[in-house]
Amino acid sequence: MDFFTHLLIGLILNIFLFGILDFKFILFTGFMTIFPDLDVFLDVFKKVRSKPLLAHKGVSHSYIGGLIISIPMGLFFTYITDEPILFSIFSAFIFYSLHVSLDGLAASKIPLFFPFSKKRYRIFIDRAINPILFIISPSFFTISLLVLFITRNLAIFLFIFQIYTYFYIFYFGSKIFVKIGVYARLNSTQRYIPGIMPFFYYVHERMENNEYFFFTLHKKSIFSKKNETLFNLSVKRNSLEDNILNKALKISKSYPFFAKWECLLPIMKRSDNKIIVYLFLAESYARERAYYLKVVFDASSQEIIERKDGFELKMKNILNSLK
Repeated sequence: MDFFTHLLIGLILNIFLFGILDFKFILFTGFMTIFPDLDVFLDVFKKVRSKPLLAHKGVSHSYIGGLIISIPMGLFFTYITDEPILFSIFSAFIFYSLHVSLDGLAASKIPLFFPFSKKRYRIFIDRAINPILFIISPSFFTISLLVLFITRNLAIFLFIFQIYTYFYIFYFGSKIFVKIGVYARLNSTQRYIPGIMPFFYYVHERMENNEYFFFTLHKKSIFSKKNETLFNLSVKRNSLEDNILNKALKISKSYPFFAKWECLLPIMKRSDNKIIVYLFLAESYARERAYYLKVVFDASSQEIIERKDGFELKMKNILNSLK
């Protein structure tokens, strides 16, 4: 979830739950609302990126981690404001946990209960970064500040925040409604992936029989029975492709996104004396693009020649090159 959505929902919680409009308290709770994502600055270090629990949305996105961080932050806030210690620590933990909980609604699996469990969880009703919220939330934030600066009227400012509250209730409510309705109809081989727009979604499916593994991705809407197939490929069991795919999957374990996402869409192609494997992750699919890991093998020795990851490739172009 994006920076401004975290910040705005934190401010809404502050206004309508705590009812505290003290400037220092708003700054403090706002900072705690975005604190978990400061771990992105650790991702510049290669050793950190290679360890999923230390990378972005690792240990920092757990409730116990939040409690540990909230204690010194609460003590610091008490030191500069003379607020009661327990109140400061409690406030820090509530707003830190708000961020963790909101991220649990998105695409990435996070270790909510680390160190008691390394298992990662997600409810997955929205994308990791949804362009709709990415545009609307900063706009809301800017409008609020302008209204407060121009009118100097707190009542108008609070009324605007009520409108924002209704928007977020509708937005997340509709996402929850769609997931519950669709999820009840899925079988054990299928995974629900929310679309960018409310009421649109994708279904990823991984099936297998005695001869093949099948990978598919369908785009759907609750308003239509139309089923658009975006991806449909298979891999023969115990084949060279199967062996190469397993090698690529082992390599993928050192890439953080493969610890957070699971809906795999593999593409393999031969080029001269090379076998190229693309591992796309459907959770990020949008506008024909998705996060991918590309691994190039020597066709004879099966040694790794090249590896690369990113978001810039169009999956459709790779599929068309196979024809």
